[in-house]
Amino acid sequence: MYGVRSRLLGALLAFSPLAAAVAHAQPAGIEALQQNMRQIMSNPVLHASAVRAGQERALLCTVCHGKDGISTRDWIPNLAGQNPAFLLEQMHAYAHKLRIDMNMNKLIESMSPEELINVALFYASQPLQARTNLERSEQPGDAARGKRVYDAMCLRCHGPDGRDEKGYAWLAGQKSTYLRQSLERYRNADDGRIDPDMRQIVGGLSDEEIANLVNFLGTL
Repeated sequence: MYGVRSRLLGALLAFSPLAAAVAHAQPAGIEALQQNMRQIMSNPVLHASAVRAGQERALLCTVCHGKDGISTRDWIPNLAGQNPAFLLEQMHAYAHKLRIDMNMNKLIESMSPEELINVALFYASQPLQARTNLERSEQPGDAARGKRVYDAMCLRCHGPDGRDEKGYAWLAGQKSTYLRQSLERYRNADDGRIDPDMRQIVGGLSDEEIANLVNFLGTL
């Protein structure tokens, strides 16, 4: 299932204590991958090498997610500045068909465990693209009302700035259309969006409340 490992990171790991842990992670559970990634992140040399290797491996991702992780389409998520633990978890799910998307499954299943880590770290290292005042003003909804929804329903997991460290998706800097469609899919439990916690949280939101929430998220 997995392709050839990244030459850059592989060569460096061959002389490091991480070599055995990473080399034997085929196939790896998500917990082992997350632990490997944390070890790499704790070492500046390994981290920098992984980011470089991830940039090279992510070339095929640029068609949809953009050169630096800023999506080329409003309904496709930005990956720049995303939580690396969340990115790795989602790519692992695509690799093992726990999430189904024809293009993503085909692309991700060709990556080795090391490459999944490298790509996650590359995108996480890219800067967020803050929305301009004009872009925010063009979005429907009321940010003040959206903040009340966010504080009541979202803050505990996603944090006050939309970038909590608990492993959940970071919402700051995300595409508005993608956020709205994702919330609607969670609410309606369709298109694979059947996470029970999210379904319970957003299940009672109206279209107006979702619009307000998305408008507020544009201020983060």
